[in-house]
Amino acid sequence: MSTAILPGYPIPSSQVHSPTYTATPQAHEHRLAYNTRLNPNRSPREYVKQTRNGGVSLRLAGQDDQLTFPVYGYGAAVEGTLDIHKRDGITSVEVQVGELAR
Repeated sequence: MSTAILPGYPIPSSQVHSPTYTATPQAHEHRLAYNTRLNPNRSPREYVKQTRNGGVSLRLAGQDDQLTFPVYGYGAAVEGTLDIHKRDGITSVEVQVGELAR
């Protein structure tokens, strides 16, 4: 029985190293896109909308409290909770996300 000998790999040069990365662009860099979902410093504020009888509350995270409606960028994740306070007779819940009519 013979044993196969594998070829050796070259030893990396001490000149080769990975670049350092930072969360914010350096002077010679620019940002192509920015995803607020990945921003650890994003606003903890919520947009809250309740039904007239108070049975259901929609809470959307990461919103500016100065806005009348929640705002999301293109391709952004919608994060939040749907609180159902009066559950009698509910058999299903459907959430529809769409563009606001202007």
